[in-house]
Amino acid sequence: MPNAVTPGRDPVADTQRTAGMVLSYVTRMGVSSAIVEAMSETRDVRWLGTKEASAMNLITDPLRVP
Repeated sequence: MPNAVTPGRDPVADTQRTAGMVLSYVTRMGVSSAIVEAMSETRDVRWLGTKEASAMNLITDPLRVP
């Protein structure tokens, strides 16, 4: 199958729609919209440090180290 794109579909519009749904979901969960920007900066896995994750509201109750 040389082309996996459905005829008549706009892959750019599909990507923008998906990004919008992700943004809507994370903001409803109380996470900073900056996470979507961080996700789109690379195709590789991007590990967030504690400070960065906390600033994006991904950490709501940090673990206490005894």
